[in-house]
Amino acid sequence: MTINENPDIALFSGDPGTGKTRAALSYPKCYVICGGRRVDTILKANMVDMDQLSAETDEELKGLFRNTIKPEDRKDSLLGCLAHAKVLAADGAIETLIIDDFTFIANKLQTYVWKF
Repeated sequence: MTINENPDIALFSGDPGTGKTRAALSYPKCYVICGGRRVDTILKANMVDMDQLSAETDEELKGLFRNTIKPEDRKDSLLGCLAHAKVLAADGAIETLIIDDFTFIANKLQTYVWKF
């Protein structure tokens, strides 16, 4: 998603290894939020910043969906990452927000709902 007043939204869907991340990183000035695995691609030139989320324990799972608006919470909270993206966009540091491995986030949300 390109972050501006009238955002463009692109959704890339496909099997692992089909080039979704590579295509997303062709957009300018990217901030990448990835779940479960690190982004490893040759197009890192467009990547301004990246945060990797994890939720292996119950405490990490609770943190992942913690209600926060603090950018400093970005290392363990999806909403913290989105707050960080807003700061980067307001400063003009990024134009594109990439959420990579949305399946990870969806699966963890389902687990969160079942457990808590």
